Amino acid sequence: MNSRYMIKSAAVLAAAALCCSCADEWDDHYGEAGSEGSGGTLWEAISAHGDLSNFTRVVRECGYDRTLSGSQTYTVFAPSDTRFTAHQADSIINVYEEGLRKKLRTDENPAIRQFLQNHISLYKNPVSTLTNDTVVMMNGKYQALTSGAVGGEKFLSSNALCSNGVLFTVDGPISYFPNVFEYLGNDPELDSVYTFLSSYNNYVFLPEKSVAGGIVDGQTTYLDSVVVLQNSLLNQIGDINSEDSTYWMLAPVNSEWNRLVPEYENYFVYDNTRTKRDSMQHVNARLAAIGGAVFNRTTNPEPAFRDSAIATVADSYELRRLLGTEPYYIYQRPFDAGGIFDGASDVECSNGHVLKTSDYRIGKYETFLQTIKVEAEYTSNQDTILNAEEPLTVRTVSESNPFYGKVSGDGYVDVVPSSTDASANAGVRFMIPEVLSNVEYDVYVVFAPVLATDTLASADDRLPNRFQIRMSYIDLNGKTQSPVSPRTYTTTADVVDTLLVSSKFKVPACSVGLGEPQVWIQITSMVRANETSKYSRTMHIDCILLVPRGKAGAADVRRNSK
Repeated sequence: MNSRYMIKSAAVLAAAALCCSCADEWDDHYGEAGSEGSGGTLWEAISAHGDLSNFTRVVRECGYDRTLSGSQTYTVFAPSDTRFTAHQADSIINVYEEGLRKKLRTDENPAIRQFLQNHISLYKNPVSTLTNDTVVMMNGKYQALTSGAVGGEKFLSSNALCSNGVLFTVDGPISYFPNVFEYLGNDPELDSVYTFLSSYNNYVFLPEKSVAGGIVDGQTTYLDSVVVLQNSLLNQIGDINSEDSTYWMLAPVNSEWNRLVPEYENYFVYDNTRTKRDSMQHVNARLAAIGGAVFNRTTNPEPAFRDSAIATVADSYELRRLLGTEPYYIYQRPFDAGGIFDGASDVECSNGHVLKTSDYRIGKYETFLQTIKVEAEYTSNQDTILNAEEPLTVRTVSESNPFYGKVSGDGYVDVVPSSTDASANAGVRFMIPEVLSNVEYDVYVVFAPVLATDTLASADDRLPNRFQIRMSYIDLNGKTQSPVSPRTYTTTADVVDTLLVSSKFKVPACSVGLGEPQVWIQITSMVRANETSKYSRTMHIDCILLVPRGKAGAADVRRNSK
């Protein structure tokens, strides 16, 4: 990447400091600038300048003559007629008028954002013989600023003081370099991705940066208003519109987008009682397609990035270790043949790269189609406790125990019957969160051995468990269904035992993002009074797993099942 676009936060702070020092030195340096524009507004100075006729025409036709005549303070870097031709001016005006026909916001009109705001910065930004820094333009772009040039374009005149700012004339137009988000909007082959992301654009008024006028009906009016673009969706997946960080994004072309979205919508079908179910399906399916396709290079430095690319939405290693979750949104050897970046076209942007691909290699099993793990020891997962002592007893596996690291989360619960009646059996119903619709899951229940917390446990305490499973879910009409007939299972003593209790379990209604369960699994001890010498009525439950069929590694779980 060109070094002038690799912006460091230190440079931004230095730029702020420079503004202060330059203001102090203004009297020393302004004398070198000549008198054009002195006393009048920026617009008056620009329109009266004999070598800025083409820039003047663009400013006027795009309505920025009013902006540059107001009370807000700006620095304008106006390209001269020498290299900014009448034909170029006509093209920009045509782009502006096309934006008007499309009813684009002023700040979203390419003529405004990519040209005019690329030549104007807020506040006074004079230069001195010592200047070697950056300046932030109105469109958020950082441009290199020296004593003799801005953005690589030489000054023809500088530091012309006007009543509402400073005017420079430059040798030619300053190059516009789109960031990752902007490039998506400029490339017609990526407009499906951009249309989805930009639908969350929101312009926020900043009163502290605006010029206040009088008070009308008790409300402050503003002579000049400053607004900034915010996007809540980018806050989730990576702020690819920010010029302060470096991002890479793998972007599917429209044909790939149109292939992925219909399939993924099938996984986010909500029951008919849910309000906004269609919008939830729309958003979640599209997030599923690209939510794991953005990479912050600060957290992906070389050479680690070549070995594994970690998406911005990936959990940290520490959190994965704590929760015992798999490394989703982490892609191995991304640049190798068959890797996610293989065959993608690399487009350099002001804040990173767009990797444009017609062969989107980020798979659903690497991202949103995840194994669901429910830790039995978490009370938040326990919906109903049946005939058992409450609260359930939580057991923790110590580091010195041979089963340390083999029991999920190094903890489990004892479900102890609350009655001494030999015919009474205890049970617990667990809530299963974030289940996708129309996905075939293999369901496993994992039991821990008593030896995991008591290496001296007697043979009677180490007896296996017999239990039944009952599964239930909410259907598309909001009704509870129990499709699996109860069946009895037996554990193996003295091992961490993973039992397959349902194959190809599938629900019609998704519960992702609801914050409430729509799937439950009830585990009930099934030991008769005459079987207490063979089986323990106290169950030692480690966790429940819902593993999507087809996911790599699922076979490893099945091999351990009984």
